[in-house]
Amino acid sequence: MRETSLFIKRYIDYQGNSSYGVPDLLIVGSDQVWRASYINPVDYLFGDVKDDMQKRISYAASFGTDSLTEYSTEQIQATAGLAKKFSGVSVREESGIAIVKDNWGLDALHHVDPTLLLSASDYSKLIDDEPTAELEGSLFAYVLDRSANNNAIIEKIEKLTNLKQFELMPKEYRSYIDFLRNKEAYIMPKVEQWLKSFRDAEFVVTDSFHGTVFSIIFNKPFIAVGNKARGIARFTSLLGMFGLEHRLVSAPEQVTKKLIDEKIDWAAVNKKVAAEQKRSKEYLKRHLG
Repeated sequence: MRETSLFIKRYIDYQGNSSYGVPDLLIVGSDQVWRASYINPVDYLFGDVKDDMQKRISYAASFGTDSLTEYSTEQIQATAGLAKKFSGVSVREESGIAIVKDNWGLDALHHVDPTLLLSASDYSKLIDDEPTAELEGSLFAYVLDRSANNNAIIEKIEKLTNLKQFELMPKEYRSYIDFLRNKEAYIMPKVEQWLKSFRDAEFVVTDSFHGTVFSIIFNKPFIAVGNKARGIARFTSLLGMFGLEHRLVSAPEQVTKKLIDEKIDWAAVNKKVAAEQKRSKEYLKRHLG
C-alpha cells in the first residue's frame, strides 16, 4: 500500500471526513461496493447516516454479480429502504438495472466505471510526471490468480504472439518472517509503473476488471480471463458494451491464433467510450447541480 498511499497524497485532495463538516451530497461508487460477500452493503448505502436532509446518489455502483443471492433477507429489506432515499441510482453493470428494479423497486441507470471518464492522455501525464522503469517484456501478464489454468493461457498467448511476458505483481511471501527479512521484494509497484505497463505493452492478458478497462483505455489488444469468484458480470457487461465480449476466455483452448491476430476496431470503441463519458458526465452534473 505504500506506493498507492503516495499516489493518493500526490494527486488526490483528501481531507478526511471531519474536515468538511456535514456534506450536502453523499455519493457512493464504484467497484463492488454493493457486494455482500465483500462488505456490508448497508454501510455503502449510508445506513449509518442519520441526517435525511442530505442528497444521496450512486455512480456506477457495482454489485459484482448478476443477482442478490449473497444478500440475506434482512439486507435486501434494509438496502431497499435506504436506496429509496437516493435521488439518483447509477450502476456499473447492466445486470444491476434488473437487480435494483426487482429488489428495490427503483429505476437505475447504467454508467461506465469512473476510470473510463478520463482519457489515455490524462493517464499518460501521470506516467510522464514520475520516473518509471523500462518494461521487462512486451506481453503484460496482469493476472491476479496464478492458477495452472491461467498460467497455461498466458503461455499459449506468449507462444502465439511471440512476445516476452512480464508482470508487476510482487511474489507471495511464505511467512511473515520471510516478509520482514525482505520487505522490498513484496512491495506493490508504483501506480504510474502499473499504468505504463498497459500503455507501453504490445499485448495484455489479464483476469482483472480494471486490467481490462485500462487495456481498452490505451487501445491495447488483450485477452480477458474470466474468474467467477471475482465476478463475471463485471466483465460481460463491460465487454458487451464495446462489442468485445468474445475476448473473454476461461480456458487455454479458447485462445486461438485467429483471436490473437484479430484487429480491434478501436475507432468504434473510442466513439462508444466518448458517448458513455458524455452520458455519465450529464448524470453527474444533473445531480451535483
